[in-house]
Amino acid sequence: LYMFCSKCGAQVADGVAFCSSCGNSIAPAQAPAQAVAAPVVSQAQMVADYQAQQQMMQQQYQMQKTAVRQSEIATLESALQYFRLKDDEFEMYDAVCTLVNYYARGAKSSLLVWGCIIASLGLLVLLSGDPSALLGGLLAFVLPGAAMIVGGILMKKNNKKKYAYYQEEYSRLSQELYTHYANYPNCPVGPEYANPDILALILDVLKSGRADTISDSINVLIAEANQAEVNEYLQTIEANTASINAQTRVAAIFAAASFFKD
Repeated sequence: LYMFCSKCGAQVADGVAFCSSCGNSIAPAQAPAQAVAAPVVSQAQMVADYQAQQQMMQQQYQMQKTAVRQSEIATLESALQYFRLKDDEFEMYDAVCTLVNYYARGAKSSLLVWGCIIASLGLLVLLSGDPSALLGGLLAFVLPGAAMIVGGILMKKNNKKKYAYYQEEYSRLSQELYTHYANYPNCPVGPEYANPDILALILDVLKSGRADTISDSINVLIAEANQAEVNEYLQTIEANTASINAQTRVAAIFAAASFFKD
């Protein structure tokens, strides 16, 4: 067998240490490298690797959810601190809404009706012409009936006066609270949930882990409350305040916190 010198290219016999032409050292020929066999991965190892990957992905997902919830909690805590400045006004608003609903139904007419009936009976007795029944009819029917009629009329007038007063209070408080709401940049909730007591409930749901976002937390509260009663309440308030001057009314209706409490 022959080889060739790597320096001058002269042909040299196999096993010769130096080139006879230029004296260059001839390196012995090396055997070709053996191919490295690929490691064999068992099915059990593949399953274990897949499960480990899924567990890692689940941990990353939980970490992301926790980060989102913590961010939402911080956002809501800031909003709660701001709206707590109007705690008294929100409590007054809830009371005024209840009174608006009460006086919107009007004073009961039963006193006025019964007064008319009793007075009419007294007049019939007086018109009977019986002298002995005149005084009794006057004392037993006419005077009490007249008093009941007067009382019924006064109740109607007082109810109308109270209704107008609480309508004005509702308008004033709504305007004040909505202005306070509008002055908070990028509020995380709508005005109907800006009541500090409601914000505190939303925050409790977030901190308990029952929801990860503010919107989800609100949905939890609504699901636990009687939503039909809430809607009826809001519709009633809107209807009872429809006569307020359009320039002083505000579109926002601040829900009463009592609907979301035990």
